[in-house]
Amino acid sequence: MVGGVPWLPLDNHVFTAVHSLASQLTVTDMGGGQMVQGVMLLHGHHCLWCSLCQQDTVSLYRLAATALVPASQGPSIGKRLATATSALRSQQAEPTCPVMSYKAWVRSSDNFLSLRPPTGSAETDQLLVPTLHLQGDEEQLALLGYCQGNALLILLFSQRGMVSSTTQHAVARLAQGPLRRISQATAEQLTAHQHGHVPGFRYLFMNHMLTAVQASPQSKVATLSPESLELMTSAQAELQSMGSSQGADREVVVRGTHDCWVVARHRNQRELYIVMEGKGEVGLSGAAELATDFADKHFAALF
Repeated sequence: MVGGVPWLPLDNHVFTAVHSLASQLTVTDMGGGQMVQGVMLLHGHHCLWCSLCQQDTVSLYRLAATALVPASQGPSIGKRLATATSALRSQQAEPTCPVMSYKAWVRSSDNFLSLRPPTGSAETDQLLVPTLHLQGDEEQLALLGYCQGNALLILLFSQRGMVSSTTQHAVARLAQGPLRRISQATAEQLTAHQHGHVPGFRYLFMNHMLTAVQASPQSKVATLSPESLELMTSAQAELQSMGSSQGADREVVVRGTHDCWVVARHRNQRELYIVMEGKGEVGLSGAAELATDFADKHFAALF
C-alpha cells in the first residue's frame, strides 16, 4: 500500500470554507454532549483537510481510499474506483479486514456512510459504524461518513457501535450546505487546473518524510494496460530490493514487450515512478531522458 496522502492545494476561498466547516464541527454539540474528536475531508481521492496527527492521517486515509470513497460513489462507480485505487500499489491482494472493503459499506438515502447491518437484523434509525484507536490513545472512537457530491466528510466520535438519529440530524444540519458548496468549488478547481494530469505520462510520487503522495488522476491510471501495471509493480519491487546498501540514489529503467517504458527513481526518501506507454521506439537513453525532463519540470531539484 502506498504509505502517503495525496493533499490537494486549495484555492483561497475553498480553503476558507473547508477550515470554517472543520472548525464548526469540532465545537458543536452533536446531541447529548456528543463532540467530534477528529475530522477528515476528501474530494474523491484528494485529501482537503485532516485534524489528526501525521501517522493517524495516513492510516485513516488508507481506509477512506480503499473503502469509503468507492462506497460513497455507488456500486458501479465504486468498483471502478476501487480497481483504479489498487493499480499503483505493490500489494494487490484483497483486504483481509472486512471494514477495508467497499462492499462492507452502504450509503443511506440521507447520504451517510455506515457498515452494512447483519443479515436478518431488525431495522433501526441508528447507524452501525466501526471503532478505531488513535496512536497513543486507548479511547475507542466511532467513525461516521457523510457525503455531498464528490465530497466525503469523515467524523470521529467518542462512542461505540451505533450513531443515533440525533447525531445524524445534527451532522446533516451543520454540514449539508457547506459540504455541497465545497464539493462544487473543488470540482471547478480540478477542472480548471487539470490537477495532476500530465499528457503522455502516468506517474506516482511519494515523499516518505512528509507521508505525502502525488499521482496521475485515478481516471487516467485506470486507462493503463494490465501489462503496464505489472511492469510498474516489477520496477517498484526491483527498486526496493536494491535497498540502501547501494547508496541513497537508485534508478530502475525497464521496457515491456508492449512499447511501454517504466522509470523508477529513489532519492532522499522520495520515490518517483513514471509510466510511458507507446514510446517503445525511443530506446533506453531516450526513456531515461524523457523521465529526466519530466522530473525537472514537475519535481524540480528533487530528482
